[in-house]
This record gives sequence, C-alpha cells and structure tokens, in this order.
Amino acid sequence: MFILDSVQPRPYSSPVTVPGRATVRRKRSGRRKAGSESLSASVYGRLRDAILSGEYRPGARLNEDEIARRFRVSRTPLRDALKQLELEGLVTRTRYQGVSVKRLSPDEILELLDLREVLEGLAARLAAEHMSDADREKLQAIFAEAEELNRTGEYASYLDRATQFHELLVDSSGSEQLSRFMRNMYDRIRLVRSRTIYLPGRARNSLNEHRELLAALVARDPDRAETVNRARIRAIKRDVLAALTHSLVW
Repeated sequence: MFILDSVQPRPYSSPVTVPGRATVRRKRSGRRKAGSESLSASVYGRLRDAILSGEYRPGARLNEDEIARRFRVSRTPLRDALKQLELEGLVTRTRYQGVSVKRLSPDEILELLDLREVLEGLAARLAAEHMSDADREKLQAIFAEAEELNRTGEYASYLDRATQFHELLVDSSGSEQLSRFMRNMYDRIRLVRSRTIYLPGRARNSLNEHRELLAALVARDPDRAETVNRARIRAIKRDVLAALTHSLVW
C-alpha cells in the first residue's frame, strides 16, 4: 500500500551554474553600457560643436529624426546628448516647439557681459602673474594667426583663434575653479559672438584690444592686464547696446 506520508521530500538543490558565466554576463553588460555612454558622448560632442560653430543658429529648432539620420544613431543617445546640452544652457525645451538652440535675450547678454568683465579681468591679472614663458610664446603665436585672419576678413576662423587665446589665458591663471567656470561661460558667449563681430568697427577694435592685452601679459603687468581686459569687455557691451538701440541685431 502506498502511504503518502512516507514520501520524503526531495532535498533542495540549487541550480547548477557554470563557473564564470555570471562574470561573463556582467562583463558583456558592462561593455554594452560603456558603449552606449561612449555613443551618447560622441553625439553630444558633435551636436555641441555644430551649435557653437553657428551651424545651428540661436532659436533654430532641432529635429530629432533629422539629426539622428544625419549622425546615423538611434534617438536614445541623441536624447541623452540633448539633456546634457539643456543642462549646460545651450538648448531649451518647450512643450509645443520641442528642442531648440538657446536664444539669449538682450538682458541675458548684457548680464553675461557684466559677469565676463569681472571674471576676465581677474583671469588676466592672475595670468600676468603666473603664465609660463612657454604659454606666453603660444599666446603670441595664436595672436599672430588671429591678426592675419582678421586682416583677410575670415572672421569665423578669427573667432576660433580668439577663443583659443582666452582659454589659454584663463588656464594660465592658476585657478582651476575660475578656469572651469569660464569655460562654461564661453560656451554661452559663443552663441552670440558670431553676431557681435559683425557690428560696425568691432572686428578692428577686437584686434587692437587683443594686441594691447597681449603686450600687458608679455610685460607681466597684472594691473595693466586687468585694466585692459575689463575695458575690452566694456567696449563690447557698448557696441551691443548701440546695436540693440538701433535694432541692428537681435
């Protein structure tokens, strides 16, 4: 007779696992995650460069499908890139318009220039005190290239050299915090600089201002470097205010 109570339960045994298989799965998962992050970073870099170069103008709508096709990526890494650009203040997102390149208002531009005057003045003072001889030589070489580009009217390339000039100046200040903060500000400035350079007399004045600033840095004169750099930003602000008054830009 079969007695149900006499049947002993089978001892539990854990599933058989092949040593190392879980490790392999984790490694594959890690590689996929790293690949996804790398792709998002690549899309971010390419789109950021296109925005800052003026290829996508302030106010331009960014069509996700079109950009995804252009970069040959899915919309997931593109959306990751757009989120990062939104955090940096380079793009904006609205309910009905979608994502577009940030258009700075006149008040935002003037406020940015006020901050820039103070911070770039400080950067110039510190750079005059701390800049190495090698960096002074680099700065002189950058200015020589910028001077020729300005003379021939190649203003887009001139602005690129001007950016290199100021990034080197800030990096030579010896202040990592100031350098990080200024680099973020320069990105926002680049949203409007392609318009300010075409204001009447601005290209010529810009070159003269940089020449005077370079002379102060080469002479290791902190007071003069700060004074010249702050005056340079105030001159830009005056030109922008004049342009706003006469509706030349914005």
